[in-house]
Amino acid sequence: LARRLAELKARLDAEGLFAPERKKLLPQYPRGIGIATSQSSAALQDMLRVIRERHPTIPIYIAHCQVQGEGAAEDVARAVRRLEADGRADVILVGRGGGSAEDLFCFNEESVVRAVAACRIPTISCVGHQTDWSLCDLAADVRAATPSHAAELATPVLGDLLATLHDREERLFVAMEARVGRLRDRLARVRLMHPRQRLDQGRLRLDDLEERLHAAMRARQTRARERLVRVRLAVPAQRVQVARTRVVQVDARLVEALTRRQAEGRRRVASLAARLDALSPLAVLTRGYAIARHDGKPVLDASTLHPGDALEVRLARGSVLARVETVTPS
Repeated sequence: LARRLAELKARLDAEGLFAPERKKLLPQYPRGIGIATSQSSAALQDMLRVIRERHPTIPIYIAHCQVQGEGAAEDVARAVRRLEADGRADVILVGRGGGSAEDLFCFNEESVVRAVAACRIPTISCVGHQTDWSLCDLAADVRAATPSHAAELATPVLGDLLATLHDREERLFVAMEARVGRLRDRLARVRLMHPRQRLDQGRLRLDDLEERLHAAMRARQTRARERLVRVRLAVPAQRVQVARTRVVQVDARLVEALTRRQAEGRRRVASLAARLDALSPLAVLTRGYAIARHDGKPVLDASTLHPGDALEVRLARGSVLARVETVTPS
């Protein structure tokens, strides 16, 4: 048996079945645990006790198999494949309690080793006691000292999970409160109003500036004309002509400045209008989207609704009342 075991080990090792890079990590939070062993064994009872103590609610899927004697190896291999095909377990425990080398030898058989190595679900080998070893241990992703130890490796402690969840929930709540506070302060600084209102305010300000500029031009022209009259009375005709030319030049520059200022103001208002329209929640609605409300609150998750619930659906223009027929959670 020893010679046969050594030859099989060398051959399978050469194929790469025991290579470290093939090992899969155990899931941190398994949805279910599979066990391939004998239903009548004390090892199964030890594993069930440990799992229930650590996580009373986790599902356990048992694939009964013969773990010693003639035909045991094929039975263990079939049990592993059944658990893999079932797909409900995220980790599979394969093994049995202690015994003689002959009792444990089925876990050295090629059929068992290949079934464990080919399993797409992470596996834990737990054959015998700490001092026992088998080829199944080498092919599995993790080797446990005992069946009880395998149950500990596969099962998270529910109390620790709840404590971690509670801590993350509190941290998330604090972060959300802080973000809401920052957004509230930002909205207060911006003086939240409808984008159309802000655009109308900008247009009114532009009209006011345009009117004030015209008034300033008229006043400047009036002062220039009065100065020209005084110059005509006090200086020769040549100086009058120079002054008239200067007045015309000043008038042309004022007209050019007014035109340029008006164009800049209109470009700025157009730019602000485009930015405000882009930020407007109504712009989203004009692209075909809608806002659904139930009992006055926005609907973010389909699972919170039930058939028969009334909905108010806000569209880009107007709104409609609807009723839920079916619910398809994501």
